[in-house]
Amino acid sequence: MSQKEIIQKINDLYILYRKKWLKLDETGYKTITSISISDKAEQVKNHLEKHYTLGVFASEIFTKFICFDVDVKDPQMAKWTVYKLVNTLQEIGIPGEFIYISTSGNKGYHVEIFFNKPVFNTDIKQFYLMVLNYAELLNIDYGKVELRPTHTQGVKLPLGKHFTTNRICWYVDYEKGLKPIEDINYILTIQQMDSEYFYNILNKAKDFIKHLNNKVPNTKCSKRTFSTTTSKKLNIDVSNEHIDAIRRLDVAKMKELLVNIDISNVKHIREKKGTDISIYNYIDILVPQKPPTTFKTDEEFYKFIDTIDLYNFLGVENKTFNCILPFHDDKRPSAGIIINEKGHFVYNCFGCGFKGGIIKLIEAISGCTRYHAINFIKQVYNIDLKTEWQKEQQAILEENIKYLTSGKMEEDYPTLWTYIKPRLDKLILLNVYAKNNIMSEDYSISDYPIFFGSLNYFMKLFATNSKKTTNNTIQLFALLDLIDKVPLEDIPDKILSKAKQQKKNGYITEQEVIEELKNEYGKVLTQIQLKRSLQEILSNYCLKRIRANKKLKEQYGVTTKGYPFLILKETEE
Repeated sequence: MSQKEIIQKINDLYILYRKKWLKLDETGYKTITSISISDKAEQVKNHLEKHYTLGVFASEIFTKFICFDVDVKDPQMAKWTVYKLVNTLQEIGIPGEFIYISTSGNKGYHVEIFFNKPVFNTDIKQFYLMVLNYAELLNIDYGKVELRPTHTQGVKLPLGKHFTTNRICWYVDYEKGLKPIEDINYILTIQQMDSEYFYNILNKAKDFIKHLNNKVPNTKCSKRTFSTTTSKKLNIDVSNEHIDAIRRLDVAKMKELLVNIDISNVKHIREKKGTDISIYNYIDILVPQKPPTTFKTDEEFYKFIDTIDLYNFLGVENKTFNCILPFHDDKRPSAGIIINEKGHFVYNCFGCGFKGGIIKLIEAISGCTRYHAINFIKQVYNIDLKTEWQKEQQAILEENIKYLTSGKMEEDYPTLWTYIKPRLDKLILLNVYAKNNIMSEDYSISDYPIFFGSLNYFMKLFATNSKKTTNNTIQLFALLDLIDKVPLEDIPDKILSKAKQQKKNGYITEQEVIEELKNEYGKVLTQIQLKRSLQEILSNYCLKRIRANKKLKEQYGVTTKGYPFLILKETEE
């Protein structure tokens, strides 16, 4: 491959911000200012030819990649830290093919993930802290794992020279004990992960924390995955085609199996008292041959999948049967399926103690992440969570964000730009917030999507403690016709009630958390796990736990009897 292709690949993977660079040579580190586009290729060429080593910074708002800078002096401990870090990344849903490791040129390593679109620095930091917290690599006493790049702290590009040790910063082979890959062309094989997938993982962080102490061992075979060791042979029943298809996440096979199910096997659904599913609804759920079903909200989607019949999904008929989970070698029938008072199907094994709905069950059988389990269900049952109108609105807002980050606005609207420039990050954040909170077409005015939030929320979004500054910023954007502030009297009742409901839900009681989770995990187990994990959850998500009093009950509209413990945001008063 030509050097020109390698230079372009480095640009695609690493270089976003061109106003500040690191430069390392025999004299040490120094920071240099802007390199023009024409000079950039020459600078990277000199880096590759080892005349000096370049490093990059993140912009004020975005980065193209995340680097976990493992700075540990002891070589064996450095390797162990890398293994621990990679294992954690995979456990929370990052596929191994998107995790790359290089040496720092000394005794450390860089563990990196690259994105196909820029990602917000604030989100990267949240992800970094979440990973290190779960991996127990925060505040280690034998070294440190730092976040790079930031806007103030750069990171060296790979394939350069460490001028103190004279070593080359090669990528390394994870499967061969971090052996250096002494081939400059290896960089051309690196893949960028879809930024939307990254945000899906980040947005499911609360689910991840909830499962920290109730995690099913990862039994999926992969050379790049740490497996859970056990003295027992895994009980993978390939004779049950349903279980085997779920284990392999084989969508085509699963559709074939569900279509061929004998409808007479659904009699138990009618025998369950209190279930509000008709046989016609049930056949729709059973046979995934119809055109894609579109749900307007996540709530509708989860309500649907909770009613998927697990007897037929798993290919089992008896009320009790041998546990089908791969880590439970069940010698006698100890598992069954419960249909609770809401009509939700729940798998329950008295032998191993596993209890959960369809998503958790797919995770346990296949060893996949929650994201992949949900995606499997969507494909099997032809489910689409977005209407065409929602997709169109999201695409419009995505184009807005691209335009704002492209720098073209300064050329197209120079006068407007003078007002926007100092507030550009806030305008981008509003567009991202709107994009991520598009509801159905019912929640629109004149075909424009409505989004709403409290002033306190937008203060937090803008990273300011000033209500006046936040309000003035929003007023200015409205005055410049960049957003519309809808007068209260013009808001349809349905939207207004939704906004009021969202404002009211600034709290949750511990009892409500237990009630929400007990159907899936059991009340006793939920109470135990909540007690174990609560402090960590509060710390990670800036929450606080306080006992309600009369004033707080009035403030938050708490209608429950007595004075329960409330879980609130730290910023709430």
